[in-house]
Amino acid sequence: MTQRLQHSLTLAQRHHAVGELSEAKGIYRKILRDAPNHPIALHLMGVIAYQNRENDVALDFIKKALIIKPDYAEAHNNLGVIFKELKEIDEAITCYKRALTINNDYAEAHYNLGVVLKEIGKLDEAITSYKRALEHKPDYAEALYNLGNSLNECGELEEAIASYRETITIKPDYAEAHSNLGNVLKIIGKPNEAEFSYRKALAIRPDYAEAHSNLGAVLRELGRLNDAEESYKKALSIKPDFAETHSNLGHVLHALGKFNEAADSLRKAVGIEPDLPGVQHRLNALLGITTDFAPRQYVEDIFNSYAKKFDNHLVNVLKYDAPIMLKKALLDLGLAQRKYKNVIDLGCGTGLSGLEFRDIAETLIGIDLSEEMVRKAEQKNIYDQLYVDDIVGRLEILKTQFSLFISSDVFAYIGDLLPLFSCIKRHSTQNSLLVFSTEHTDDGDFILRNTARYAHSKDYILSIAKQQGFRLEFFTTCNLRYERDGWIIGGLFVLKVT
Repeated sequence: MTQRLQHSLTLAQRHHAVGELSEAKGIYRKILRDAPNHPIALHLMGVIAYQNRENDVALDFIKKALIIKPDYAEAHNNLGVIFKELKEIDEAITCYKRALTINNDYAEAHYNLGVVLKEIGKLDEAITSYKRALEHKPDYAEALYNLGNSLNECGELEEAIASYRETITIKPDYAEAHSNLGNVLKIIGKPNEAEFSYRKALAIRPDYAEAHSNLGAVLRELGRLNDAEESYKKALSIKPDFAETHSNLGHVLHALGKFNEAADSLRKAVGIEPDLPGVQHRLNALLGITTDFAPRQYVEDIFNSYAKKFDNHLVNVLKYDAPIMLKKALLDLGLAQRKYKNVIDLGCGTGLSGLEFRDIAETLIGIDLSEEMVRKAEQKNIYDQLYVDDIVGRLEILKTQFSLFISSDVFAYIGDLLPLFSCIKRHSTQNSLLVFSTEHTDDGDFILRNTARYAHSKDYILSIAKQQGFRLEFFTTCNLRYERDGWIIGGLFVLKVT
């Protein structure tokens, strides 16, 4: 390369580095007039074309550069970047790997390979690529941040926290790293630290809608509902089409007793994203529209997020002791003095009912939709078998006849109980017992309350019980749970197969 061409190239690269693309492009063109096969100028013309969203032009220039200089690692890497932009992931991976074959110390190529591997769900391989990038460039903030994201997705939360903290040490103004650190701190039960991280993110980037929304979520968890409302509204002022935030704002407004505003927020969420889990169900509840059952994903999400604090909150805050009352009902009826061969806990949750009924069960099986709740139940070591599944679907798979069915605080998520009762009857032995609680109403058959939970009348239960061949052995109303406005009245039932 002549001294004049080298000088021109250096000048063009300076313009390019500071974003003066037109000036850089003009000089690269002059170089190519004098030296049409100049690989660096061809490559950098391709980079400018990519920056100007001219992907076809970019591909053409960079491919020409690689014909002239096949061992040009930077060109292979940038060709991969363009293919990723075009959603041609296999081509992108091939390009990054070619770059690394030429120069295995190339941190950016390791990083870019990690990005596409994560995008296609190969998290372990992505983590390896990010770590290799960091071996060659330890202060690579973007690689540390994305390593944290992948570790988070893999459930390696402490390692994710360490990656985010290291990212912030290198780049203190990395708002996304502060926000994602807050997300993980919230998951591991450190809401106050999470709040601090979200506020750091927002101090750096006040228009960060996701951080405002995440702050709202942690403030809601901390019981600061008015502050949560304010944070959600700030997020929506920045990003009005943020469906999840409209939904979460609806939650908070509902908890604050602002039912009309809550319904408006949920309508907006449904209008933007109709399939957002549970939103239509909660809107139906506020509008007084009774459906047959709560959506499965809605129930799963509630209890997966609730699992860690479930036992303490239900027993000590809501003063819930339905399993104890149901066991006492059996004792009073003289039906708890024997062992039942096969017992099944329908919607077992964390095992509160299992603890009460284990002593009268030869074999105790639990079913629950929530994986996190079942994980908690496993830790109690009281069930012989646990399943994460829909109760009707799993009953049909088991094909076992049960002598005792237990279901506590489950029918609040099922309106029409007839299909379940029919399934239970098919899996009953002679004189099988069905022991359960409901939220009680005297209105009609069943209603979806504005709490998004179902209440059932005694008359309805007796009607479907009679249809399926069950006889009422015991019924009483009780104080089921203590909520903000007072006691929720429940119904306790013992039915027997006739």
